[in-house]
Amino acid sequence: MLTEIAPPIPLMAGFPGLALRNRPPMTQVSRAVRRQIIVAQLLQGVAVTGPENIATVTAGGVGLTIEQIGEGDLPAQLADVLAHAELRRERAAEILAQRSFNPAFWANILPLNGRTTPYTLELMSAVVAFASFVVQQAKAIVNMPRPSMLSERIQPMLPVPPYSAIPSGHATEAHLVGRVLSGLLAEVQQSQDQQARQVLLTDRFKQLAKRIAENRVVAGIHYPMDSEQGELLAD
Repeated sequence: MLTEIAPPIPLMAGFPGLALRNRPPMTQVSRAVRRQIIVAQLLQGVAVTGPENIATVTAGGVGLTIEQIGEGDLPAQLADVLAHAELRRERAAEILAQRSFNPAFWANILPLNGRTTPYTLELMSAVVAFASFVVQQAKAIVNMPRPSMLSERIQPMLPVPPYSAIPSGHATEAHLVGRVLSGLLAEVQQSQDQQARQVLLTDRFKQLAKRIAENRVVAGIHYPMDSEQGELLAD
């Protein structure tokens, strides 16, 4: 009815909307929306299943089973957490800065900043969000109590998250970010010297990821085995 009354509106040749139709769609949305799209696409290839206390994460036809720490291994794991507490004084500032994902630590290895590498930083943020979605699904199934819930001698230096310890989200996220950055470097055509530098940088990514994961043990939030499972999950 209304279309019979209202005259058609002609398109304006110089109006910006016409030009936008030919631009890549991902360049026309906000960073938050781009991250949502990327994470949704990544999650399509991942399944987290399993009975109570045993999670199986499947991606690309490869599966990883994550279980609670056995009672036989718990005393040694708790003792390891307690021993790591000796490092708190020297790592306190670092641990607090790593409570959530902090790209500044990765910028110590690569020249990352919002002006020259905005899309790399966006990708890193999307990778962390993707890893978190997968990890939280696995945690919900495994349901492993935190160290301080099993021993009064463990005094965490951070608030204890209200969900399972294993797998470590920080370990998974950090190792996955390191692998993605290494993969980006590998896609660039490189000379022999640059290839040698990439090997060095890849090792530094791995060492940083291990450090971030270990800091959660130092803080009394995780068992060492949580970090090991997080690294395997990132693989």
